Amino acid sequence: MRGSCAAEDVEDGVSGVLIEENAASMAAALETLCGDREAMRRIGEGAQRELYISWEDAVANAFSRYGTVIENYRSGVYEARDDRDIYHTAGEVIDRYNLAKEYQRLLRENAVLGYAGIRTGIDEEVERMRAQQAEDTAIAQMKIEELKERVTKTRAEVAAGQQRLREQAQGLQDDLRQKLRAMLEEIRRPNDRFL
Repeated sequence: MRGSCAAEDVEDGVSGVLIEENAASMAAALETLCGDREAMRRIGEGAQRELYISWEDAVANAFSRYGTVIENYRSGVYEARDDRDIYHTAGEVIDRYNLAKEYQRLLRENAVLGYAGIRTGIDEEVERMRAQQAEDTAIAQMKIEELKERVTKTRAEVAAGQQRLREQAQGLQDDLRQKLRAMLEEIRRPNDRFL
């Protein structure tokens, strides 16, 4: 499915392009613009004037954001959970998932920075973050598997406990029936003491 795009003139006479937020729409817009060098020149000038961010500012913004994420982690915003029971394990899975989502958001911010062609240091950081995200996802998956195993084990233990209770209840019923029969026989038997 192809995306759609539409050209528009903004108030200062510079052309702009509106697209849907997906790769197909971006590809369609780029294909259209590649045939119109004058429109590309105007859009480039407008972007240079309106969107340009210096390398120093881009790196400072990214560094500041990473610092915030690290500080949040250290201060307990992304507090690690104790995995001694099922609830703590589930909490740790959620924490890892939130960390992975934060990494995804930071990856999107890095993609915007890469628009100006500043790739050298950012690409290394993006790669590191992807590796970290993959690691966090793998850890979360392991915790989910662990949780599933615990649930399965707990279900088996509950089923075994129920079976034991049924067997004990059956044993108690059998004992009670035997005692009642013995009492009935005792009652029916002639008793010499009363004669």
